[in-house]
Amino acid sequence: MKLLSVVVLTVVHLFPLIVTQTCTKNTTSKKLPWCLPKSYDKKKPPFLFDDEGQTMSIHYAFSIREVSEVTDSEQTLEIPMYFTVAWEDDRLEVDHTHTAWKKSTTGPVNESTEDAETLKLFWKPNLEIYGLQEFKKHNILNEMAGLRISRSKRITFDIKVTIVVSCQMDFNDYPFDEHTCFFQVGSYFYDKNSLTCTSEFHDPRSKSNIQERSLQHSVKFRKLRRSRGVVRLQSGDYAACG
Repeated sequence: MKLLSVVVLTVVHLFPLIVTQTCTKNTTSKKLPWCLPKSYDKKKPPFLFDDEGQTMSIHYAFSIREVSEVTDSEQTLEIPMYFTVAWEDDRLEVDHTHTAWKKSTTGPVNESTEDAETLKLFWKPNLEIYGLQEFKKHNILNEMAGLRISRSKRITFDIKVTIVVSCQMDFNDYPFDEHTCFFQVGSYFYDKNSLTCTSEFHDPRSKSNIQERSLQHSVKFRKLRRSRGVVRLQSGDYAACG
């Protein structure tokens, strides 16, 4: 008589549990600073629900201390940065009387700091970095990222990354060659009739005592010229910032 062995496997989920903050009758009793209505559809962008039919604006912030590597043979730049994306979603329901907005308990006043995984609950802009070769996220115990929800229904996502982008280089004047490279971010799907953008640049060196590394190149950052604010493709014209 043969014995049949049965092996039972227990699957343990190591990923963080995301609590859905859906607005219910008990939301007030739980004292949540914000919640999502049951009709919220994260697959639909907020501007589809705007009665005035206005375009939606995405704001970017780039905090860059250096260009860590210039690879001549591949014509690429490696840029470590804090990459921030922010937008407003009026579909959120906010308890304006909540104490989270009045005290800087977890962040600035009028902002509620959330786990970065909470971003999965929201609609997110589908972004494109033009000339992107690699987008490397940084991790220690968890992904180095953060999320904040403001009292004015503004969603701000910040992440530490290293970005590798291509740049057309000309070495005719080597070893005194100079190159102008463009860093542009925009929407991958929605054109400028639906999504526009603004951006700002921060240089941590100007407000800290961070010592620069000795690199074999010198870099200067400039505001993206206005003529580069629109990327024209076969599928349409797209707003770009950088």
